[in-house]
Amino acid sequence: MPTEGEAALHALAGEINEWVDDRIPPDYPSRFPRLDDEKVIREAVSGYQVLKPHEYLLLDSPVVQRLRYIHQTALAYLVYPTANHTRFDHSLGVAKTADEIGHFLGVKQPQIEELRLAALLHDVGHSFLSHLSENLIAVKFQDDFGDIKKIPLFEDKEPGEILSYLIVDSPRFKRLLQDVLDHYNKTKVNIERVTRLVIGKPKELELFAYCVFRSKSAGLSEQTGRPFGVK
Repeated sequence: MPTEGEAALHALAGEINEWVDDRIPPDYPSRFPRLDDEKVIREAVSGYQVLKPHEYLLLDSPVVQRLRYIHQTALAYLVYPTANHTRFDHSLGVAKTADEIGHFLGVKQPQIEELRLAALLHDVGHSFLSHLSENLIAVKFQDDFGDIKKIPLFEDKEPGEILSYLIVDSPRFKRLLQDVLDHYNKTKVNIERVTRLVIGKPKELELFAYCVFRSKSAGLSEQTGRPFGVK
């Protein structure tokens, strides 16, 4: 007999699976670019980076594209007009930071690719206005998430993190991920590891990228929290 946590997780996963099925067309992607058909993208803080086809096919899926319309800092842009960055921007920045740290530490290429994928996908569970709505979700569904947090994997996780894990772990998204990796012969990239990294423990990396991006976009120093040029 399942525990309360397992029952709550199963029920929520069922709803997430239906949502993902509804969002990603059955024939997506309709075409696969050539292996050398890379794209260059730039975000304000970490600058340029190269996206491989298997990465931007995932980014182009409707489930991830919705992050372009989710403000990372909720309503802060009303006070700091330049702080209009999104979860999409943030995810790109985390991916580049993870990539650079992986290379610095001498991590093998397949594991760097896993880190990048997890970074690009780690925020897919966020709802409107990011943490502001997350607080509302946590209150409205506190019993459900309270039960789910009894499972060791989720014990210290916020609703957005749990939802991100369930989206990436959903059958339709995993099929998309598997199809893309298979097409580009990424046989050494482990999907289960990517899924676990999405909800993994190294939160310091994301927090660092979050603070730097938030501060610079608002025109503040990430060291002091004051406007640039003000001591």
